[in-house]
Amino acid sequence: MIIRIKQMRNPGILFIFVLILAISSIRCGKNGPADNDIPLLEFDSLYVALYMDDAVWASCSYYTEKLLKETELPYNLINSNDIKQGKLIQYSVLLMPGGPPNLYASRLGDTGRSIIRDWVRSGGGFIGISGAAVFAVQASDWQGLNNEPLPNFENLGISRSSASGPIEAFSPTFQDMHSAIKIVNKQHAVTIELPDTVYSMYDHGPMFDIKNDSKATVLGRSIKGDVPVIITTQFDNGRIFLTGLHHEILSDQNSVDLMRNAIMWCSRVDQ
Repeated sequence: MIIRIKQMRNPGILFIFVLILAISSIRCGKNGPADNDIPLLEFDSLYVALYMDDAVWASCSYYTEKLLKETELPYNLINSNDIKQGKLIQYSVLLMPGGPPNLYASRLGDTGRSIIRDWVRSGGGFIGISGAAVFAVQASDWQGLNNEPLPNFENLGISRSSASGPIEAFSPTFQDMHSAIKIVNKQHAVTIELPDTVYSMYDHGPMFDIKNDSKATVLGRSIKGDVPVIITTQFDNGRIFLTGLHHEILSDQNSVDLMRNAIMWCSRVDQ
């Protein structure tokens, strides 16, 4: 089943979408529907939801919005309350900047996490940067800043990959303003036009282990430490881009191109 979404405030569309998801869940059991039973969202245009509330680090808020403006793609700000109220249905991509994953989990709660999972499963795109990428995966062992363990939290779980860090090769500061990243897959739509090496800020970010994620693809590996730091994957009908780096800080042309390509790929504009 395909649900075509016109990106405007339309309570009727939202009600139909939620009702279909509920029926699908009842029919298919608590483990969720099979791929061909999931209602597929088709958006009439690309429209980014940029997540902003106190779960996002202040500098990440500023620089991520700055970079998003440089992509010249349409966006609007959204917060946890907006998501809980069902407003995510208006957007083709949810972009979560860097922030403590435990705060993302607590601000969204069970309701917000469930809404995001259902929306991505049905075709919404998700982009997670650094701590938000840690939040997105199924399992994580990330110590956060200064190697201080985070409080327990529930991961979003839209990727079967795991995330850990910070990356030991960047010790003792776990920061690098111009971290060199080797692009290891030049055939993917996100990286096809990028040079072999790009530079981004590394700041206590995660690396990814994709061995349990059959749909995941590694796009970039850190030259220091040689570990996966940029990946894509899918969650049923939804496309996901995760990065352990802060591309928004340098905001050079390669960073702009990378994020623009990621947004367009997650929005399925190639279909």
